[in-house]
Amino acid sequence: MFKEGVKLNEKGLESLQVYLANCYGLDKKSIQIRIQWSIDNHDKIINIKENKFWLEGKEPFLFLSAALEYINVINNENYVSRLPIYIDATCNGLQHLAVMTQDINLGKYVNLLKSNKDDIPNDIYKEMSNKVIKNIKNLIENDINGKDFVKLSLLSINRSFIKRGIMTISYGSTIRGIFDQLLEGGSKQFEYIGYKDSKKTYFVIDNEVCDNNIYFNRKEIFKLASIIHDVLFDSYPSLRKLVNYLIEINNFIYKLNLPII
Repeated sequence: MFKEGVKLNEKGLESLQVYLANCYGLDKKSIQIRIQWSIDNHDKIINIKENKFWLEGKEPFLFLSAALEYINVINNENYVSRLPIYIDATCNGLQHLAVMTQDINLGKYVNLLKSNKDDIPNDIYKEMSNKVIKNIKNLIENDINGKDFVKLSLLSINRSFIKRGIMTISYGSTIRGIFDQLLEGGSKQFEYIGYKDSKKTYFVIDNEVCDNNIYFNRKEIFKLASIIHDVLFDSYPSLRKLVNYLIEINNFIYKLNLPII
C-alpha cells in the first residue's frame, strides 16, 4: 500500500471499478464495459467474504485486494485509499518507437490515438499472431523449401504464444533471442527430449497450442522465431529503418570507444 493516500472522487471511483474488472480478466474490453461490469457485480464484490467470486478471477489476489478497497470506499465517504492500481501501458516499448517514427498505424494498434470510454483497446499481439499464421502458410505453399516447415502449420498460434517475442523486439531482441525464448524461460513452449536422427529434438508442451505432442528440430523452431521477429518489421517498415539506425549509431560509438549517454 502507498504510505500516503487520497479520498477518491468520482473519477477515482471509476478508476477503481476499471481496475476491479482488469483483475478479473476484462482488461481487453472498453472502459465503459469494465465500469459497468463492476456496477453489475456490485453485490458480489461488497459481499466478497461470503462467496468465492474472487477465486474465479484472472488475478484472484489482486482482485481480492481491490474488492476490499472498494468495500472501504463505498462504506466510508472519508476513506483514504492507498491501494496501488496497475495501469497497462500497452506495449510500452513499441509506443515509444511508434512516436519516434510518427507511424500513425502502429500508434493506433498500441493505443496512442485519442479514444473514449466506449472504444475497445486495440491489440497488436492479436494482429501479429494472425499475420504469423498467414506467413507460415505462405512459406509452406510458396517457398521452395516450404515443405521442410510444414509442421509449423499444426501449431495453434495465438497472441500469448507470440507476445513475449514481439514485446521484447523494442528492447533489442534478435531472431536468436526469440528462438531462446521459445525454448527456455518462464514462458517456455518447447520441451527438449534428446536426440533423434543426430539432431536435437523438442516437442510442444502447451496443450492450448497443440492437442498432441508434435516433435520439432532446432531448424524448424529457428524458422518460427524468424517469422515472429520479422512480422513486426514487415508490417511497419519504418520500425526497421529506425532500429537499423540505432544499431549503426551504437556500432559507431563503440568503434570510437565513447560512452553511450
